[in-house]
Amino acid sequence: MNIDVRRIKVEDIFCAPNAKEIIDVYWKECAVAPFGKANPDFAGYRQMETAGFLKAIGAFEGEKLVGGAFVLLTRIPHFSKMSAVAESLFVLPEARKKGAGTKLLQEIRAIAKESGAPGVFISAPVGSQLERLGRAAGWQNTNTVFFVESK
Repeated sequence: MNIDVRRIKVEDIFCAPNAKEIIDVYWKECAVAPFGKANPDFAGYRQMETAGFLKAIGAFEGEKLVGGAFVLLTRIPHFSKMSAVAESLFVLPEARKKGAGTKLLQEIRAIAKESGAPGVFISAPVGSQLERLGRAAGWQNTNTVFFVESK
């Protein structure tokens, strides 16, 4: 079955019949331990979407949501340019190698371009499939991101 990637609303992700599965699998692969178990702030996502700071994308196999991403958009005052950040880019394991990730990335890049951003920042968990993909695709490694707990 073909993978269809399209722009959607935040509620299309969080209200999908398999939303809990996606969140749980995402959390297991991408968790930052000090944040604890995944507990998405649906109202916060909606506020960001309504304000134009967040765009949602879904990957579907038939009617089933098999992946998605959020694109955070903001202006960087230091450069007077828009910035696009891929957030929560994820594809369920059974839908990988079917083109879902590639199609999500194409849509992420299209949103960045439409917003005036020169590119997209994409972070990946160390050692993840996404990190390997980025290196193999020749993505520019611009930063190393560290997490330091607040005290």
